[in-house]
Amino acid sequence: MTNKEFDSLSEKFIQGKCSKEDIMLLQQLSEDNLKFSDESNLENGLNSQEIVWDQLDLGKKSILQVKKYWLVSGLAASIFIFFGLLVGWNFNKQDELVTVPRIGVETKNNANSLQKITLPDGSHVLLGKNAHILVAENFGVKTRTVYLTGEAFFTVTKNEKIPFLVHVDNLITEVIGTSFKISKPSLDKMIEVSVKTGKVSVYTHDQKSSNKSNGVIITPNQKAIFNTVSKTINESIVDTPLIILQNIKKSDFAFDDANVNVIFNRMQQIYGIEIIKVNSNINQCVFTGDLNGLDMFKQLEFICSSINANYEVRGSSIFINGEGCK
Repeated sequence: MTNKEFDSLSEKFIQGKCSKEDIMLLQQLSEDNLKFSDESNLENGLNSQEIVWDQLDLGKKSILQVKKYWLVSGLAASIFIFFGLLVGWNFNKQDELVTVPRIGVETKNNANSLQKITLPDGSHVLLGKNAHILVAENFGVKTRTVYLTGEAFFTVTKNEKIPFLVHVDNLITEVIGTSFKISKPSLDKMIEVSVKTGKVSVYTHDQKSSNKSNGVIITPNQKAIFNTVSKTINESIVDTPLIILQNIKKSDFAFDDANVNVIFNRMQQIYGIEIIKVNSNINQCVFTGDLNGLDMFKQLEFICSSINANYEVRGSSIFINGEGCK
């Protein structure tokens, strides 16, 4: 097919004048370009996303500007695009619970590496293995709505007037300006949303009411876990909490007969996670040690073992249990 023929066909499609044969041809053009073996690791990519993005060298091209490039460059390798009703037919079958029309532009990652795309508002999405995202046709009008299947990391451009919404099955993640990860393994019954920076609201879509229900608000180092069977959302702490304060020094994790109450309060600031001492006598204990090079949970283990205490994660908080010191 020539560029001219493709332009003519795409114009017909946009105007809603395509026949079933025309639509089948567009679908076949897309499917012909999904013959790639891929092996990617989103978790590792998230730990060094800037390096990964530089390696991808995809620049800042909007995915809404790839119509001609799609054909000219051999359908652009790992870019998988459905237009208009074609998306509505295939994508809606995966999630009949959400009634919002899914018309727009879809991108799928079939490459050997993580794929970075830039949305029309300047937000970035890092797509994981086999993940695909659909940008709603009315993106940026009243909301910035996208539909995700698979795993992705978002860095959202701040815009208080136009909320950013990510739909995954029946779960909606709403943000104003932040970076976060959404994960849903294909065979898992859980959807996980974890926040790196900022704050997000995670809630389910209630078709019987316009009100938002069964929702939580999560902040850095917290995650929301949605059970797609029971339709419940639980808050927790990410597996490896990251330091959220700026200019942390080695001395911030080295202690000599320091009061543990002071240490725990400092850790709350460093990681943004609430630490609750069940017994007030714990505040009388002291700790000596160097916690540099350890993740947060290892640091807690080290401190607790020295004061004959233990910790447990309850929701998005950490509880310290023990008899304490007198």
